Order: sequence, then C-alpha cells, then structure tokens
Amino acid sequence: DSRRGGAAAAATAAAAAAAKAAASDLLTLYSQVAPALLAITELWIRLFALLVAPLALLYLFWDAVSCWRRWRCPASDDVGGGGGGSISSSKKKDDENNGEGGSVGTRKVAMDAVGNGNSNSTNHNKPEKDKARSSRRLHRHLLTASIILGTISAAIVLTDSLYVHEFGRLPGMILYTLLLLLSIQSCQRHKLHWFVLMMLGVIKVVVVVCLVRSNPRSVGVGGVGGGSMTTLEDH
Repeated sequence: DSRRGGAAAAATAAAAAAAKAAASDLLTLYSQVAPALLAITELWIRLFALLVAPLALLYLFWDAVSCWRRWRCPASDDVGGGGGGSISSSKKKDDENNGEGGSVGTRKVAMDAVGNGNSNSTNHNKPEKDKARSSRRLHRHLLTASIILGTISAAIVLTDSLYVHEFGRLPGMILYTLLLLLSIQSCQRHKLHWFVLMMLGVIKVVVVVCLVRSNPRSVGVGGVGGGSMTTLEDH
C-alpha cells in the first residue's frame, strides 16, 4: 500500500510539473507572438479604415432599403414557404368548380392529381428553401462583420490623429453617426447576437474617452488640416 501511494504521488507530481511546463511554454509563445500580431492588425485596420467604413455604410444602407421594400424581409420566407399550398388550394377549388356536374370518379381522379402535384412541388421547393436559408445565414454574418468592422473604422477616422489632422472631425463624425444608427436598426431588425450590441457599447465608450482626452484647440472640427501636428495621445 505504501508503494502504491508513493507511485500515485509521484505520478501526480509529474503530471503537475508537465502541466506547469506546458502553461509556461504557452505563456511564453503568447508573449512573443500576440503583441506583434495585434500591432500588425491595428496598423492594417488604421490603414484601410477610410475604405472599410464607407463600404460598411453602403452595405447597411442597402440592407435597410431592401428590408423597407420587402425584398429580404424575414416574413417573406413564410410567404414563400406557403406558396405551394395556396397554388394547390386554388387548383383544388378550380377542379371542384369545373367538376360540379361530373361523376364521383372524375372528382377522385382530379383530387389524386392535385395531391401528386402538391407532393412534387414540395419536393421541388425543398432545395430552394435550403438555398434561401443558407443565403439568409450568410447575410447575417456579413451584417455582423459590417457592423463591427465599419463602426471600428469610423471610430478610427473620427479619433485617429492622422485622419483628424488630414480631414478634420466632420467626415469621421458623419460616418460614425450614420453607421451607429444603421447598426442599431439592423440589430433590432434581424435580431442579431447580443455580442454585437456589446461591441457597439464598448466602441462608444472608447470614442467618448478619446474625444474627451483630445485637445479641441489643436484640431478643427470641420476644417481640413486644422491645427498643428500634435497627436491626440499627448493631450
């Protein structure tokens, strides 16, 4: 028993040492790789912020217009899914009206033909429903990416010293305000994940903090190239 207890204790100590070494290696790898990747990602986002923000704004505006015109409204799926039943019911009514003076056998044959047509139409519409479902899922993913990346890019255009000293605050303010309004409407319309709303809240807090810490005397609100080349972080 004492030997078994000693072997179990040794195995437990070896496992704990191996886990500690693995955690130390992962922490070292993270400290070596993560800062460089984050810095490169930040530089690329700042570089293409002026291009990503208008594209995201156009996509959100297109979604709002299309939903307003009932092109991609979620209620249209239910209407499309029930289209086969309405057509079959109209055919059934026409057959019954046309065959009022006919025999019972003729009506039975007509009803069997309508039933076969309903089953064929259901089988034919199934791939279309799957395609519409996948298209709707892709549209939701694109909306989420447009909301997050577009709002971040607009916040960068509004607060980054490079864009502010070049264009002023007015373009960034317009982009950020429109993107924020359209993003909130899209989240409510499509019932997106709560993570999107949380990201919008975090971005708003960061934008407010950056605007409060900036020096309004060094950067003009609407002027182009307003003020001296003093970074916002210095103030």
